[in-house]
Order: sequence, then C-alpha cells, then structure tokens
Amino acid sequence: MAPGPDDPLDQLWQERWPRWLHFWPAAVVGGLGLALVLGLAQIREDQLVHEQLVRTQKVLASLSTRAEVIALAAFGPALSMAALVEVDGDLHPTRFEAMAHKLLAADVHLRSITAAPDHVVRMVYSLADNEIIKDRDYGELPAQYASVAAARLRGGPVLVAPVRLLQEFDGILLRVPAFLPSAEGPRY
Repeated sequence: MAPGPDDPLDQLWQERWPRWLHFWPAAVVGGLGLALVLGLAQIREDQLVHEQLVRTQKVLASLSTRAEVIALAAFGPALSMAALVEVDGDLHPTRFEAMAHKLLAADVHLRSITAAPDHVVRMVYSLADNEIIKDRDYGELPAQYASVAAARLRGGPVLVAPVRLLQEFDGILLRVPAFLPSAEGPRY
C-alpha cells in the first residue's frame, strides 16, 4: 500500500525536500562565486608580484649602471696608469710613486695602488699600512689570484668586491692588466 498524505514519513520528506531544493541553487552559485573571487584574487596577486619583480629588476639595473659609472670614475686613474705602462713598456718605481701620489691625492675612493709584474707586488703606494703586501706573489694568495687571472684572461679590468685583504679589512679591488707590445704581439 502506498503512503498517503497523512503518513508522517511522507510529511517529513515533503517538508525537508522543498527546503533543501530551494537553497541548493543559492549554495551552488555562492560556491562558484567564492571560487571565482578566490581565483581572481590569486591572479591579481600574481600580477602584483610580477609588477614588483619588474620594478625591482629596473631599480637593480639602474643601480648596477650607476655603480659601474661610479667605479669607472673612481678607478679611472688606475686605467690610465695601466695605459701608460703599456705605452712606455715599463714603470720605473720613482715614476710609479709620483703618479700614485698624484692619483691618490685627487681621488678619495682610492686607498692604495700596486703594480705586480709577473704577479709579484713590486710597487705599493702608499706603503704605510700596506707593507704586508709588498713583494708578495699573487700565486700564493688564491683568493686574490683568481681575480688577477680573470683580468688577464679577460684582457681588461675586473672589479671584485668584497675581498678580505691581508691588511685585515674588506676592500674593493680593481685588477687592470697591462699588456706590453712585443714582436710576437701583446705580452702580459
């Protein structure tokens, strides 16, 4: 026998089913709306992160360019000294000291200048606070020799920082190789 309208289970079913039936579309739409909002928020967050990354890369590129310009301006005298060695073919200690004195007096960024023919520091200016490096072979100083070798292989200046120096402080080094003219071609 089929349940009638007076059956308590049927009444319970009729009462519950229509309520649930009325709310399920709203629940589905609400769930989809929430998923859409969360998805759009994630997309926007990704866009903001990308925009920030692009801005950061532009700032870093600008700072890198500025640092390079400042470094070249600060270390320009060292480049001119290397060019003079290449033109003259040698650097006499008296001339080195006179040039280094003039360069250090004119540039607040330079602290000392060395000349190391055959990778041995033969000349240092100023000698005060730099005695420890005089007559040292860069081959015995692996941390510094790497930059010397890099400049030689590159055939041009190499800026290295920070470097722990023998003088017990960190410094910025500009390695400028000098290539002397010879019948076989430029000689390091």
